[in-house]
Amino acid sequence: MTPRRLAGLLLALWWIVYPLAQRLPISLNVVHGLLVVALALCAAGTVRKRASVAVGIPAAAAFVAAISLLIATLGARGDFPVGERWDGAVVGFSHVLFFLCALVLVPQRAKLGDAAADKEDPTAVRMRGGLAAVLGLAALAQLIVVMLGGGEFERLAGTLGNPNLFGAFVAAVGLAVGAFARSRPLSVALFAVFAMVILQTGSRGAFLAGAVVLLGFAARRGVRVGFGVALALAAVLWIVPNPLVERVDALQDHLAYSRPFLWGVGLDNALEHPLGIGASMNKYVFPTDALDPARPWLVAQRHQVGLTHNVFLTLALEWGWLAALAGLALLLWTMWQALRPGPGRLGEDRLGQGAGLGAAVLLVESQVDGLEQNPLLFSLFLLLTAVVLRRLGRPTPELRVHGRVIASSFLVGAVALGAAVLQIDERRDDEAAATAVLRDWRARAVPSEGARENIATFVAQHPDSSRLARTQLDFEVAVLRRELNARATPAQHDGGQRVWDALALARDANPLDPRPLRAAADAALALHRRGGRDPAHLDRYVRYVEELLRLDPYDVDSRRELALEAHATQRAELAHTQLDVLLTLQPYDAFSWWISGLRAQHEGRDEAALAAFIKTRQLIWEARVPAGALNPGARDAVNKLLSRTTMENLEAQRLKLAQRLREERPAKLESQGEQS
Repeated sequence: MTPRRLAGLLLALWWIVYPLAQRLPISLNVVHGLLVVALALCAAGTVRKRASVAVGIPAAAAFVAAISLLIATLGARGDFPVGERWDGAVVGFSHVLFFLCALVLVPQRAKLGDAAADKEDPTAVRMRGGLAAVLGLAALAQLIVVMLGGGEFERLAGTLGNPNLFGAFVAAVGLAVGAFARSRPLSVALFAVFAMVILQTGSRGAFLAGAVVLLGFAARRGVRVGFGVALALAAVLWIVPNPLVERVDALQDHLAYSRPFLWGVGLDNALEHPLGIGASMNKYVFPTDALDPARPWLVAQRHQVGLTHNVFLTLALEWGWLAALAGLALLLWTMWQALRPGPGRLGEDRLGQGAGLGAAVLLVESQVDGLEQNPLLFSLFLLLTAVVLRRLGRPTPELRVHGRVIASSFLVGAVALGAAVLQIDERRDDEAAATAVLRDWRARAVPSEGARENIATFVAQHPDSSRLARTQLDFEVAVLRRELNARATPAQHDGGQRVWDALALARDANPLDPRPLRAAADAALALHRRGGRDPAHLDRYVRYVEELLRLDPYDVDSRRELALEAHATQRAELAHTQLDVLLTLQPYDAFSWWISGLRAQHEGRDEAALAAFIKTRQLIWEARVPAGALNPGARDAVNKLLSRTTMENLEAQRLKLAQRLREERPAKLESQGEQS
């Protein structure tokens, strides 16, 4: 079997078999890394006997992007977690190596002026048939999974886990396979079938991307063809029952961050970090800029956003400006070479034309969704892009390099990537094992000392693993809580020292993760309440929460709990400081208004307290009416308030204070009259 055919078999297994094997005990990124290692070996076998290999603009752009990623990874801020930063870099390097392998394995089209420039060589014919079969089977496998899942108007997601990504996959495969077909009626039928499937995903971006690319392709064939395709798309959209129309009719943009807001924050951060922040590090940068003045309640979702939802913006922010410029330059150069009129254009090559349509759909989709988050889909985009670049029939600038040099480079890359992937896989196995130890301890299947020793061993083997350090902290916090629940005296526990030590390790592994501080703060507060009301534990709780809020200023829950605890322990200045921030950040927060009323009542400011209690009642009723659904943050605050107290208690509290003020008012007026 030739290296090129072996590579085709590996890609078939990757896109058809692996997505269906959902229970494999190995992560998607690890499988992707091992696939790229195997493809690199195939690429080395393909070029090792060649006297020279052309290194052109696409390979140079990929090399520049890899250098930019390396600079971003090495020069990132010191407080970014080292382990996660290099994990993201390994995924990025694997994408670059995959793209370079595809440039070698895809057969090159004869250049303009060659005798075979106007013919499709047998290798290209076989690749077109094989690629059409693989993509068709991959789509069929996904559709089988969808049909077995059922759900008449549910958004289809296949095994990709995201309806938007599944819709983009279907659109790209439909256009590519339809263009590969020799029969025009067959192509039209394929386009129609895939269009109906896209509608069932409910993905606005995927449908728009497919429609724009298809309309552009049809318009180049003539005005009447373009008009006919537009009418056909409109008819399908109007006639076929689908969740897309329902989603457009019932848009609820107040429930999620808008794309313009995410792009604006990403652009500001990219301008601030021209060298990049490191792959996958946006999830630590975005939360501090997560306040959308038009929708302040969305800060509750700040840790769910890790993407800029634009592939070039992601390159600029995480990989650095150099990578983004290389990607944009390659895109513009490819579009010029593929679309400009004259002989040798891409439309004259069926393989390149089909790949171009599929790549164009995924490119458009990547401007509004995080296509790069899924290796299955992004590898398809990279392969189709490489096919387009290799099927350009025009002379391009290139450098000739001996085949053995290129083969040696692929071997070095394969060895380095394979070692990194295996190391990541080993660490993740240990992380899963530590989590299993904690689970067994919670089930009282293992003793505390044995569990502590096992988890500590894993942490010592992987000091950069923030997940292992957090597991150790969770274990120590759980042990302390079990001891406190058993009414252990201070002499029977260590006063939380093991928790504080575990917190130090977790903070070293990931200084930007607020979760360890939250866990340690809760442990300190539990010690204060159940361990003798020691002021030192309360001071520790306040210190941890204040440090957490410096990392995560929009953590409304922690700020609210700190304000309530400060009020209960007579720390007036701290309570007022937190309440001022809360009511400025979220003036619709009924819970914070209630705490403000309690504080004012305690300080003898009865009129201010009554106003706060009236505001609390008003916000509760506003959150309960149908219009309150427009502000999920207000509804969440009400639910948390009513988990602490009841509506009857709140009303009794307000009425009692109002009655007292009515009784005191005549006495006040009489006193003021005597003084005058």
